Amino acid sequence: MEPPLKPRWLRVALAIFEHGSALRAAETVHLSAPAVLGALGSLEGALGEKLFERHATGMRPTEAGAGFCRRIKTALAELREAETALHAKRRFAGMVDLVHLRALLALQEAESVGAAARALGLAQPTLHRAARELEALAGVTLWERAGRGLRPTWAARRLGEHAGRMQAELRLGVDELQEAHGLKAGRLYVGALPLARSHWLPAALARTLDDYPRAEIDIMDGPYDQQRAALRAGRIDLILGPLRADSPEIAQEWLFFDPLTIVTGPGHALAGATGLSRAALEALDWILPPQGTPSRLAFEAYLHGQGARVPEHAIACNSLITIRALLRATPRSAVLSKRQIGAELARGELVAVGAPIAGSAQPVGIATRPAFRPSGLVGAFLQHARDVAGEIGRGQA
Repeated sequence: MEPPLKPRWLRVALAIFEHGSALRAAETVHLSAPAVLGALGSLEGALGEKLFERHATGMRPTEAGAGFCRRIKTALAELREAETALHAKRRFAGMVDLVHLRALLALQEAESVGAAARALGLAQPTLHRAARELEALAGVTLWERAGRGLRPTWAARRLGEHAGRMQAELRLGVDELQEAHGLKAGRLYVGALPLARSHWLPAALARTLDDYPRAEIDIMDGPYDQQRAALRAGRIDLILGPLRADSPEIAQEWLFFDPLTIVTGPGHALAGATGLSRAALEALDWILPPQGTPSRLAFEAYLHGQGARVPEHAIACNSLITIRALLRATPRSAVLSKRQIGAELARGELVAVGAPIAGSAQPVGIATRPAFRPSGLVGAFLQHARDVAGEIGRGQA
């Protein structure tokens, strides 16, 4: 659980880090020197970590303290960027508290005052008051009435992205403080697209857990757009799977390319065929990736190249479990990554039809936020994910 860190404490610690003394920090944050030292003591107490060494010439950060203060700097920058983006009241970034931001994020997740209050362990009036205080501090409309609840406006969603990234940065900083004491724990939040779920992600996680046996792992497996939004808002640290060229707001690392293959159940009339004619392609009933996804677009481009019509009544599905069941129960065909179903092909549960589809190879890799700095745990997972991806690309896994 996150320690209850107050933004005032964070601003004080950053001022000491940047100016090297409590006196100069006090002038910057407009507090007395005793108040600055009191705020720092409260922060160190909450973290259970000494951040600064006191010397006759000033205050020097410990190694762990320097790392955490760099995290603070990035986290507080999110508040200042939010203030600018929302045209919020002057000094909004300096006055908002984490209780306000947690109320915002909880209401966005639950979209109900009651559910959000339960998630935070607060009474509904307390949560409602925090939401309204945040709106007053910002000076912009954050909530609209929706029945008996509150609906976040565009401004609230934008602020929520900044608040989420701020919390993620502090979470990574707290994990690093624990790692500095040799505690092999921490938290990892991964978004996994279909291709990554069958082998790549499990293999990388297994190796990571050998290094960090007490790590907390949270895996998100929704559609790409949902995962991209979660990544931008700090709810997950990275995404594994097929990447898209139309995502300039996230950083992408391409690791290998993966083509699509036409697949059937073992009892299908065309199971094991070396290829399909245009007439055969048009006669098949299909289970295809959802509309607009790179896989769907690549398959439709292949059909156009063969002079075949695009199917009008295909089942759109990206759940491998559902696709496998449908292929076993019906005479349909599907379009899947051959690597994604390697185990099923080896057991004879599914059968590939012909060679991989020409021109359908998708870039597969890792997506993170720009300038993302992983904790030790997240960095270890990233390296293991790269190693496993390299083995996959060489056909060794």
